[in-house]
Amino acid sequence: MTLLLEEPTAENDQKAQLLFKEARRRRRRLRIMWMAVGAIVFVVFVGLGLTLHRSSSPPSSSVGATAHPVWPPHLRTGATLVYALNDVRILDADSGATQVLPMPALYGGSRDLAMVTVGRSFLLNRGDTAWLYSEGNNRKPVDLGPSDGVFRGPNSNEAWVWTQPCAPILGCTNYNAPQMGSVHLVDGAGRQIGAAVALPGEDGWYPTGVAGHAGMVLQQQPPYGNHGNQQEIWNPLTDRVVHVFANAYVLGAGGNAVVWETAAPYCRTNCPLHVLNALNGSERTVRLPSGVTATGDVAISPDGRTIAVTAALGYASRIPDPQGVLLIGPRTQVAKMLTGSERLTNPNLGPMSLIWSTNGWLFSSTVGMTTVEAWRPGASQARVLPKLRLPEFTLVNEDPSLIAF
Repeated sequence: MTLLLEEPTAENDQKAQLLFKEARRRRRRLRIMWMAVGAIVFVVFVGLGLTLHRSSSPPSSSVGATAHPVWPPHLRTGATLVYALNDVRILDADSGATQVLPMPALYGGSRDLAMVTVGRSFLLNRGDTAWLYSEGNNRKPVDLGPSDGVFRGPNSNEAWVWTQPCAPILGCTNYNAPQMGSVHLVDGAGRQIGAAVALPGEDGWYPTGVAGHAGMVLQQQPPYGNHGNQQEIWNPLTDRVVHVFANAYVLGAGGNAVVWETAAPYCRTNCPLHVLNALNGSERTVRLPSGVTATGDVAISPDGRTIAVTAALGYASRIPDPQGVLLIGPRTQVAKMLTGSERLTNPNLGPMSLIWSTNGWLFSSTVGMTTVEAWRPGASQARVLPKLRLPEFTLVNEDPSLIAF
């Protein structure tokens, strides 16, 4: 629904700009907020908690804490990670070898830092511009022009770039525009494929960043004071809305699978996850273990058989609530905790994020920590990569981005 203002002013435009960015981040910030509160309680009671832990057995739980397992010396992932924040780093997951590349734009702009793979190349969204890093040892960023977001394309060798009309004052977001811009496809060489396609409707639908084979997820910007969350899957190739979600959060997509949960206040506790097959419209419900809450990051394996979900383990006897990774298989009815994936929270840490490599390894990292955990289907537990370490940094109003090949 378009936001109508009489005699728009610079101040109103700026308020609208902040609302737009906050709509994408509000859910993540709420999660971080309650995890930080739990951490503060932990600091107050840490002495008592340690005493009780040493004098009694831990509570029985199906998702109990586990020690970090040792990485077998013969095990190799064969994966390459790319990390971006203050600079861009190409990381060998096994040896820890690092190649530092220049960051083409400074922090700022109206959109979040993000990366997406395109074949063996990758796109970086930074400073309201899309940058292409081509395959090869001498990766030099190429300016692909204005960008408000880069998203996964309909296949692994293509990616979507979103641009929208610019406001004269703010330069990047125009809430009085008839629609929220357009998207166009690019390949691994940065070449545009076909013509740009305008986003549908005239009522403020914009991309959330989640995309899969069926299309990309759009969210409607709500009027001031409206906390509803209306989302839909739109396929730019056919310019058709494939599926509509009412009061829902779409958490992730991969292939034809789309994972979503009911938005608050329509569900607040023990909320299950829903897995939609966008190809045939079938859907199944997956319950979470008792006391576990999905926290918003979902990654689907390249073969589409395994869904990984970040979660908070909310037991009152275990403060602060740890984060962990839930696994959902093709016929799973109750998600299972990945052994070895638990990480404690504290006020200096952000959310946990997940990424699959093209050869089928799952990597998890927590914002503010330097370690990365790895797991592949069939293994009994996740393990910390022994040689790879991410850069240390001071938290800012922007999270790092991590992708894998």
